[in-house]
Amino acid sequence: MHTLLQQLHHWRLGMAEPQPLELPDRAVVNRRYQILCQLGQGSVERTYLAADAFYQNQWCVLKEFVPRLLNPRALAAGRERFEQEVSLLRDLDHPQLPGFREVLECQFGGLNRWIVVQEWLEGMSYHDLVKSRPFTEVEAIAFLQDMLPALNYLHQQEPAVIHGNLSLETILQSTEMGKPILINFGTLKHIALCIADPYAEPVPPRLRLYRPPEQLKGQLNPTADLYALAVTVLGMLTGCADPREFFDRRTQTWCWAEHVAVSVGLVVILDRMLHPDPTQRYQSGGEVQAALVAIHSRLPVPKPQPVFCPVGHPRSLHPVRWS
Repeated sequence: MHTLLQQLHHWRLGMAEPQPLELPDRAVVNRRYQILCQLGQGSVERTYLAADAFYQNQWCVLKEFVPRLLNPRALAAGRERFEQEVSLLRDLDHPQLPGFREVLECQFGGLNRWIVVQEWLEGMSYHDLVKSRPFTEVEAIAFLQDMLPALNYLHQQEPAVIHGNLSLETILQSTEMGKPILINFGTLKHIALCIADPYAEPVPPRLRLYRPPEQLKGQLNPTADLYALAVTVLGMLTGCADPREFFDRRTQTWCWAEHVAVSVGLVVILDRMLHPDPTQRYQSGGEVQAALVAIHSRLPVPKPQPVFCPVGHPRSLHPVRWS
């Protein structure tokens, strides 16, 4: 009886079984991509490292979404919107963004799966980098100067592409370039949430504070990325991977400057990026870059930072969080 009630509950929600089986190691997807290992798992997706047989077993990333809506009309609408978003991302061409190769729809383990194939970019997340030590002001400014051109590129697309999911966990330091690279676009994840599990928690508690107030209400614009970028830098400067302790829920403001030794100029810039009113923030990455020029000229040149160089079996790459 208990099992029957559970099944009825899921049917009422328009859902199939709640926990689809993961793709096993060595499984081959679409007669081309061989699963090497699972890199991560989010609320609605799993991410795998795979070898592409069409390109001399070159590594790539497979992001798997299992649609569990049973209503055919809702499923078709979700598929169309999902493919439209991937189409926009596929047209992007920037060294700090992973290339989007294709979208697959396949059956595995009796379940229909949607898979986005992306370029593999090797690096270590800033979430793991800050665990060793806080960043200096000079390093934080250098990070911003490296990161803002990539955001400018996204925001200047027609229509504008908004990452919508920036955090210490979704920015990697590239092994090859030493520069930050962006992964895990939030817009794609939001659509996947609608077709995979409308009742799942959309944002983990540890990441909610990276979202400005308007984004939590469903409104998204380019300044939301600037807000999230400022929270990311706050975590780098304080050495705290979880920024919640610096947010005053009573006043809905950030109280961080007293915990770090940085110039007044950088405090002013970050506080403006963190303003709860999007109209009071910088309106573009270019405006932030211009503001940084004035304070950067008075700071010493940063020393080059070592980059993460993984070796051995792909499972040693788990410091990279792709979900």
